[in-house]
This record gives sequence, structure tokens and C-alpha cells, in this order.
Amino acid sequence: MRLITLITLFMTGLVGISLIVAITATINTILTSVYERVKEIGVLKAIGATNNDILILFIIEGLIISIFGGLLGLLIGYLLAVAIDIWANSQGYPIKAKFSYDMVLLVLIISIITGFLSSYFPAKKATEIKPQEALRYE
Repeated sequence: MRLITLITLFMTGLVGISLIVAITATINTILTSVYERVKEIGVLKAIGATNNDILILFIIEGLIISIFGGLLGLLIGYLLAVAIDIWANSQGYPIKAKFSYDMVLLVLIISIITGFLSSYFPAKKATEIKPQEALRYE
């Protein structure tokens, strides 16, 4: 196998593991947010918020977390690519790091999809909370 193929396989595996970790972290964060805000959910429902309003509230929260995570990953990836480029050129290797707008768009789309998918089920759980029980919740 060529070295580039090995590096590509390694990076693909690393990205896959990172994606699973990001999804798990987002699910955990949104679930924690739901459990911490049970009383708030009860108040919102008592004053007329629909299940759809609660669902949208938590999905948007998950999307914001995921988009910021994607942007942070892009920034770290860009800085790492520039650092490798500088180091390789100082060692005499003619490597030029590329950073395309297509890649930025792909990362943002994946961030949005994973943010939506990983926050939908905890948000759905929040909509199932009954206002009477939520207001008594301690």
C-alpha cells in the first residue's frame, strides 16, 4: 500500500471515532439539559408552550453545540495543516496544505445533521414530560 492510502485510512478512522464521540457528547449534554430544566419545561407547558415548541428549543440547542464543535474542528484542522506545511517545507519536503470551501461546507452539513439527530431523541423525551409532574419535580 502506498503511504497516502495508509494515511487516508488512518484519518478516516480517526474522523469516524471523533464523530461517534461528538454524537455521544451532544446526546449527553442535551439529556443533562433536559433533566436540569424539568421545572422550566413544566412552566413553559403550563403557560401554553406546545410539545413542538419544546422540541424545537432543545433541537436548536443541540444544533448550536454541534455547529460550534464543527467550526472548532475546522479551526484546529486548519492550524494543524498550516503547521505541518511549515514544518515540511522547512525540512525540504514540497508539501502544500489545501483547505477548500467544499470541505468547510461538508463539515458544516455533517455538523448540522449530527446535531439534529443527536438532539432529537432527548428533545422528544422532554416533550413527554407532563406539566403537573414537572412542576412537582425536585
